[in-house]
Amino acid sequence: MTGNMKLFAKPAPAAAPVYVELRGRETLLCEGFRRITDYSCARIELASDSERLEINGRGLRLRHLSAGRIAVDGRIDGIGFL
Repeated sequence: MTGNMKLFAKPAPAAAPVYVELRGRETLLCEGFRRITDYSCARIELASDSERLEINGRGLRLRHLSAGRIAVDGRIDGIGFL
């Protein structure tokens, strides 16, 4: 684009924010993640538009899954952004 056309260009959409809440070592609540990219009883990986979250533990299972909200139960040994 050149000249005045740049004034009317749409800005790139901002990435939706993510929210992660750990309740002890047994429950993890998160919002803003759109995809489950890996799932087993020892590892769950979630992805948003701009972030990836890894949850490691034992006996992990999805307790709640809805549009943008996920709850994980089990023994949570570690979480990290990738």
